[in-house]
Amino acid sequence: MPPDSNNARMRYSNVGFLLFLFTTLCSQVVLSHEAGITDTGIEISQDSLKLTYTVPQKLVARLALGSTPNDDASQSAAILKGFVIANDGNPCRAVAIAQRSLDTIASAQFDFQFDCTAPITRLNIHYKLLYDQQAAHSNIVRISLLGRSQDVTLSADNPKHVVDVQALVMQIAAARNADHSQKLKKTGDSPYIQRPFGTHFFPIGLQHILFGFDHVIFLFCLILLPMRPVVLLTMITSFTIAHSITISLSVLDFVTLPPRIVETVIALSIVYVSVRTIAILRTSAYVQISTSQIRERLLSSFVFGLIHGFGFSYVLKEIGLGEQAFLSLLFFNLGVEAGQLIILSALLPLIWWLGKRFPSWHWARGASLLTGLIGSFWLIERLVIQ
Repeated sequence: MPPDSNNARMRYSNVGFLLFLFTTLCSQVVLSHEAGITDTGIEISQDSLKLTYTVPQKLVARLALGSTPNDDASQSAAILKGFVIANDGNPCRAVAIAQRSLDTIASAQFDFQFDCTAPITRLNIHYKLLYDQQAAHSNIVRISLLGRSQDVTLSADNPKHVVDVQALVMQIAAARNADHSQKLKKTGDSPYIQRPFGTHFFPIGLQHILFGFDHVIFLFCLILLPMRPVVLLTMITSFTIAHSITISLSVLDFVTLPPRIVETVIALSIVYVSVRTIAILRTSAYVQISTSQIRERLLSSFVFGLIHGFGFSYVLKEIGLGEQAFLSLLFFNLGVEAGQLIILSALLPLIWWLGKRFPSWHWARGASLLTGLIGSFWLIERLVIQ
């Protein structure tokens, strides 16, 4: 068989592999993108506690309400069934006290008061909402006690948490009365004292980008051209600066955009960059990227980075920043950047290897076509679905 025929067969087999890979990814992306994150705040008093549950409105509609009407009362009742709160094994009695709509982040918020009848000594928290509808769902729980706080994440694999309130009260009292805060930090006796405030936002930011597949695919689209390392670094830095700006502006409520518009433009950004990549690769002889095309890609990374920043911000707006907004934002951004570095460290060696193995970059055109199709699917979905 002629060498050219062998090369063509190899090229098409590689394109076929990429097609299979991205089609599989697309099917998983749709499910993962819908996973959602909820937030619970628990303020512990002597013999009672207040629980505030914040949930995206699109997830409220998925609660198993049965034949009951989908009104405020039935929603509160359905959510209340998803929490089992007990004091040393004795169930605490709960009532719904308030419900509100948080339109700026497309979420609903529910307040409940739990009466435990006796001083709380050992608090058992069991969260069991939305796992049947979404196995990847997680709930970030902030537990406040005597001005201190602890954060835990509950999931289908880890739906329960126990707080030894009696022991913690004694530790906190000892720290206040004897000024032993530094000693407790070193011994690590209390998670309410030892951890610097805001550090729990680092894994939230990390998880948000690693499982935010629209952000991952956009990053892949951005770097899918033969560019010098300095250009790649400049482009990624531009994207980072841009989304850091809008994360801060959005979370601090200086600038807000409706989530539906932001999610739609994020999908559009994938389509646009994919189409431009195909156009550049078609018009460049063995992919000699011009200065104007590099400038265009840098501009795209910054402009769309601003939009993606709003997308990153919504999880923070649902959770809330707590007392020290600066540290919370800092650690969340560091988590996002760490996730971004993990993604790039996995993708760049593969892209460079493929670029050397197949210097015509036909495979990149096929990959861009597939990412464009994924982005188009999301674009239509987000335009049509309210």
